[in-house]
Amino acid sequence: MTDNLSMSAPETGKVRDLDQPPVKRTSWPTVIGILGIIFGSLGVLSSLCGFFVGIFLKSMLASLSGEMSPEEMAQITAAIPDGAYVVVASATGVLLAILLLVGSISLVKRRASCRMMLNAYVALGVVWMVASFTWNITVVYPEMQQRQAELVEQSQQSAKEGASQKDDANASTSADSAPASSGEAPAPIDPFNSQIHPAVSEGCGSIFGIAWFVILLIFMNGGRYRTEIESWRD
Repeated sequence: MTDNLSMSAPETGKVRDLDQPPVKRTSWPTVIGILGIIFGSLGVLSSLCGFFVGIFLKSMLASLSGEMSPEEMAQITAAIPDGAYVVVASATGVLLAILLLVGSISLVKRRASCRMMLNAYVALGVVWMVASFTWNITVVYPEMQQRQAELVEQSQQSAKEGASQKDDANASTSADSAPASSGEAPAPIDPFNSQIHPAVSEGCGSIFGIAWFVILLIFMNGGRYRTEIESWRD
């Protein structure tokens, strides 16, 4: 009788374990990881496209220089940043996007190493965002505006010289002839398009980036989220 009672205890324990509901698997790693994979892939593509588009535009402008007016050349040429800046910005963007992509894949696979990679991505991203924004506002955009002003001034000077030569030729042939016009004057530089608009676009992109950084920091370092990540295997 005693033996029967002693043998029935483990069976009761097994039944109680089976009656307990299974632990529900959290879904936030999949959601945040998929978003990171999307943003990382778009970051790689946009950085590479920005690099090759800059090279293509410069070569295209060189081939179309004879078919465009000086004013149009001034507007387009001044809007293209220098080659060194494009290379540095594209390379940094690709590296950050790859780091985000690898970390997000590790997050979807629930590996503990994702926390280190995504925290590194946020830290490097903040440093690059501050440095890039400061450099653009203080150096790149003013240089673009100055270059545009110089090109427009050169085109205006060329137009005045052409007009004076044509007027002299007309005056020598007929005293009654009216002074010929050299065409429309170059459009003045719009400060909104040359400096304010790029700064606004840069600011909007920074706001989106900061929001994404905050989301990653919360899920990588917040109490229960961090505890769950540390329980995963590498």
